[in-house]
Amino acid sequence: MKKISLQVRVTIVTAFVLCFFCVVLTWISVRNANKMIVEPYLNYTDTRPDFIEEGVGGGIRDTIAPDQILTEGAVGFTQMSYLIMGAGVLFGTGLVYLFAGYALRPIKELRDQMEGIHAKDLSQRIPEDIPDQELRRLAEEFNDMMRRLEEGFLREKRFSSDAAHELKTPLTVMRTKIEILSMNHQPKLDQYEHTIAVVRTQIDRMIGLVDDLFALAGGSQCELEDVIGLDGLLLEIIQELGKMAEEKKIKIETKLTECFVLAHPTFLKHALSNLVQNGIKYNKMGGTIQIQMEDLGRECEILIRDTGIGIPVDQAAYIFEPFYRVKTSRARKEGGAGLGLAITKEMIEKHGGSVTYEPNDRGGSDFLVRLPIKTIQIF
Repeated sequence: MKKISLQVRVTIVTAFVLCFFCVVLTWISVRNANKMIVEPYLNYTDTRPDFIEEGVGGGIRDTIAPDQILTEGAVGFTQMSYLIMGAGVLFGTGLVYLFAGYALRPIKELRDQMEGIHAKDLSQRIPEDIPDQELRRLAEEFNDMMRRLEEGFLREKRFSSDAAHELKTPLTVMRTKIEILSMNHQPKLDQYEHTIAVVRTQIDRMIGLVDDLFALAGGSQCELEDVIGLDGLLLEIIQELGKMAEEKKIKIETKLTECFVLAHPTFLKHALSNLVQNGIKYNKMGGTIQIQMEDLGRECEILIRDTGIGIPVDQAAYIFEPFYRVKTSRARKEGGAGLGLAITKEMIEKHGGSVTYEPNDRGGSDFLVRLPIKTIQIF
């Protein structure tokens, strides 16, 4: 019985109860009809063979006694039928309740196992070795949901911890510098200037971090309200980052085509600007950045390729996670809180697109962005 699906199991139980009561009620109805109508009528005719009598004028049938027997028998039969029906409904309901409880017992066991999982420990799972196919599928889906919830909670916990650490670091530096300055009873002007410069740097770092956090949180409210040209947006980004590229003598090569997308201009610009800025920041002196666009029909593909330091293979899977920074001395030296690529991924996915990373043959990085194209109708 346990190997039968739950649907078939409930169907069999219900069909059994229905068949049982149909047979019982039919037998009772036939028996009552014979006992209350047929037998009294036959007994009356056997004891009164002369129930037909001639009256005045001849040939008047005496039907008073037989009619009375049939009427009383029909009334009794009807009352008994209703009484039996009521009793049958109550008894049948109780029987179905008992059988259904037995058939649905695996669901109750599964429910008890689910209730045993607490929010403080989301690593618990329920056994999936269930004979019933529907319940096994339900258990698998529940475990998969718990896995996603656990990953989400751990990600949020790690995010909160990393955010607190990133905010605490500049505050600690500023407090240390101020305490050192206060210990000197007659600080010199250059000491004041040095302390102010450090505090200003750390404040700028905190402002940048808060701006990134706002951008990451604002992605959930991203409304795609404008149709913009990606070629023009990329040229605007290149122009804004031109001074930064000149400082490292980095050459930016472009091969752009006309593509229009439905976007939130500020958020999409921030996302693409992060990729170009990383290509400059982590590039070698005198390196190059190639920005290529291709119209794929339904999607626009943007390739941003640099000749920079690249990303180790074992760390490439984590670069889009918030606060993750590649563990190389040069990458750590460049600073940053590790939110840029997380923001980029969040923003691009809100636009219905995707972003992926691959190393290139020059030792640098290839970031491939795909966005759905918005068709422009000209009237």
